[in-house]
Amino acid sequence: MFRLGLLGLLVLWGLHSTAQKSQVRTGDHVRITEKADGNTYVAGGEITVDAEITGDLIGAGGNIRIAQKIQNDILLAGGDLSIDGETGGDLRLMGGNIRINKPVAGDLTITGGEIRIPKDVRIGGDVYIAGGNVWIEGDIAGNLRIAGGEVFLSGTVMGNLHAQTGHLGLSGTVKGTSKIVAQEIDLGSDARFEGDVQYWTKRENGADFSKAMAGGAQAKYDNALRPGYDKVDWKHSAKKGMAAFTAFRAVSGLLLTLLLVAFFNTFFAGRAGLARQFAARSMTRGLLLFLGLPFLSFIATITVIGIPVGLIGFSAFTAIALSANAVAAVVAAHELTFAKNWKNGSGQIALLAGGLFLGLRVVGLIPFIGPLANFVLAAIAIGHVARHFDKQANPAPATPQKEEPDSDLV
Repeated sequence: MFRLGLLGLLVLWGLHSTAQKSQVRTGDHVRITEKADGNTYVAGGEITVDAEITGDLIGAGGNIRIAQKIQNDILLAGGDLSIDGETGGDLRLMGGNIRINKPVAGDLTITGGEIRIPKDVRIGGDVYIAGGNVWIEGDIAGNLRIAGGEVFLSGTVMGNLHAQTGHLGLSGTVKGTSKIVAQEIDLGSDARFEGDVQYWTKRENGADFSKAMAGGAQAKYDNALRPGYDKVDWKHSAKKGMAAFTAFRAVSGLLLTLLLVAFFNTFFAGRAGLARQFAARSMTRGLLLFLGLPFLSFIATITVIGIPVGLIGFSAFTAIALSANAVAAVVAAHELTFAKNWKNGSGQIALLAGGLFLGLRVVGLIPFIGPLANFVLAAIAIGHVARHFDKQANPAPATPQKEEPDSDLV
């Protein structure tokens, strides 16, 4: 418990110390044309970065193009992503169509539909890719781990290769050892392996490595690599799946927190201080939503005429449940800023809310107490937002600045 608390304090301290060096840019069309010192957070439909950023770049959007150097790390999620500027740190991308046109100093992690790394592009660290169709013509200084439908590798891998694909077309060079699992393997005339190869294909004689091996390296067909339910270590796979799901939830939660600040910061700022002042009422309203909405939706679905209403209700409940921790982090950030009389710019709020979100995830690991604390805070935050919309739908007469008691259940 002490270590978890210390970790949370360190996260908050780090966020506070860097808050002055960050900026948030949002809108339908976001374009950065002046050099940005510190971390930059972006969210929008179309995002273009035409100026250097000295810190990290984190964002989400439809079409994103990075045309200048980012000195530290990049974390982006979007539809079409084009990296036309150098990356000074690690590059992590999730999107539909992704193209890396400039060198990356650190590691590269990508999940996407179509992924291209053209010739003359060098990745300075390890590469992790999960995609549909992948073309790698550039060079990789570290190891390559890749899973995809169609994979074409014509560059050089300085480290080890671990590939699991439907089809692998290889005409490049692998200097380390290789482990390849593919339905089909096509080796070009320029394919070269300088380390030993373990491989599996649908047909044992489906690939001829003899002309591609160099320096005494050997290739061995290994039927133990064959994918299949009878070969799966379910315990190990479950642990890996849970770890991947936890990481995905953390990243997606951070992005959602950023988007909430980017698009609704004015709304949350206008309600700052009221979540603590009316915590009991907010929690009551939140509990009614969390417990009552799915029950009412179920009742609606068992009647023919109410099925559409029930489906809408279940969809609304799912959206609320998935966004609850992010909303709680943003509300808590505004409450803390209000109580401490700190500056409440979007950049500061985004950093603080991100730290609080991670803190909530860590606290949630504590058996029983952690999930309960998260649920209570989420109920207060969701109820806090719901009470605002109730006020909008049923406006009360003009009152003093301090909110007067209303008819909510207590």
